[in-house]
Amino acid sequence: MINISFDQYQRYKNVANLINRLRTKNEVFRILEVGANEHQNLELFLPDDMIFYLDIQIPDQLLNNPRYILGDATEMSFSNDSFDIVVALDVFEHIPPQKRGDFINELYRVSSQFFVLTAPFYSTEIIEAEKRVNKIYNLFFKTDFIWLEEHSTNGLPKHEELESQLKNNHYPYCVFNHGNIDIWEKLMGVHFIAASNPELLMYRQEIDDYYNRYLFDYDFTDSSYRKIFVVGKERSIEAVQMKPHCDIPQDRINKINELVINFYRLAALMSSKLNVPMEQLINKEDETDYIQVFIDEGHGYNEQNSHTIKHIHGHTVRHFSKEVNYHNSIASIRIDPSNYMGIFKIYNIRLFDNIGEAFSRYTISGNYSFNHKNNYLFEEDDPQIIIKFDSNVNLNRIEFDVLRFFDDYRVIIPEIKNEILALNDICENRLTEINNLNSVVSEITNKQNETLELLELKEKELKRMQLEYETLQLQMRTIESNNENEMRIVREQLELKSNELNRIYSSRVWKLIKGTIKT
Repeated sequence: MINISFDQYQRYKNVANLINRLRTKNEVFRILEVGANEHQNLELFLPDDMIFYLDIQIPDQLLNNPRYILGDATEMSFSNDSFDIVVALDVFEHIPPQKRGDFINELYRVSSQFFVLTAPFYSTEIIEAEKRVNKIYNLFFKTDFIWLEEHSTNGLPKHEELESQLKNNHYPYCVFNHGNIDIWEKLMGVHFIAASNPELLMYRQEIDDYYNRYLFDYDFTDSSYRKIFVVGKERSIEAVQMKPHCDIPQDRINKINELVINFYRLAALMSSKLNVPMEQLINKEDETDYIQVFIDEGHGYNEQNSHTIKHIHGHTVRHFSKEVNYHNSIASIRIDPSNYMGIFKIYNIRLFDNIGEAFSRYTISGNYSFNHKNNYLFEEDDPQIIIKFDSNVNLNRIEFDVLRFFDDYRVIIPEIKNEILALNDICENRLTEINNLNSVVSEITNKQNETLELLELKEKELKRMQLEYETLQLQMRTIESNNENEMRIVREQLELKSNELNRIYSSRVWKLIKGTIKT
């Protein structure tokens, strides 16, 4: 079982099931995931396929990764049919309404076989559930959850409008629902509360694991949070069968409710623990601790060009959002997540220019000794990361989140473990590929050796035949030479005989004999 949050599991497990259902035996797909962020979850579910990721922002550590592509999904630079499959998982609702039609057409154009899209679509129930969940987040972090805020800003898409576009363009499609909205709301509340206290994350993961193992397969319902569209092109999608509605067994509903209740009891105990001896969990220096952002306009960093927000006792996550309105050219930004050493996750960094466009080309450095997926280990006080732009920019707004781990470093262990397991899977797959290639190379080498041996035999046979030919030629020349000698001897003998006869015929004796014969 892949260890990721229930909300991510819902998306990736569904799309993996669909792709495998439409796959012919041993077929390997070339897949593009748009709006993938940095987690690379899809390849955990589809380890044998060649997967590429496109996003409008790419972290510095992935800029040189050949599978990550910087680009706008509403206007992609790929040629037609560049990928077998394109997937967009909970991205559609973040596209501005005026560009959603272009987004769908681009998914269809770039895919050659089919594309898959998942998203929450507009309904009163979903709007109200998202508002309630967002209030939980706001209660703990004093700001709206960034992705739910975008849902509200853009407005959730309407599935009727998407289906109308698909029908007008004659795109064959099927759609089904997954993820009971009440369960989604309940578990998202658990996630947001756990985010406020890292010590709760491990129990939250147990709840996610229970859902993924025992509820996911049943969670197809009309009252869902998410719809899944499969849109065909060259590949027929008739093999995609929507699972019939099947109620989740009551004992499993009871169990997930029990786990959630236990979580809230645990959270209440943690809260009371935090309110009494705060110094036991947080350093006394935290009373004056704060996040500080410095802006470099070409003259270095100084207090005058800086912005701060204080850390709040009991809150491990702080959201930084400032309108800075720097119209001069900015060379770099420095983020100090705290005044003190420790482990901090600095993530969701969003930097905007004067017209609201987000910057994506920058590099990150700093005085951290370790960095794993935006989790930074600082072994000395005055921790800092530096964001350096490729060229000077005009900066209007800065947004990011900082998560403090305090002394409980166990929080990042599951994430590192998942990364190691994923890398192990990738390594095993690559090792299998290498072994297969070695087998092919070995087979080719054996055939090459056999061919070389055959060539050597043929070469020896050719040399033997050449030698025989030369011997025969020599014999022929010998015979011809011998024949000439024999002919010469015969001619000489004939000439001698002829001379003897001539002497006889011209002798007196022959004439007497000849005369005697006549008389």
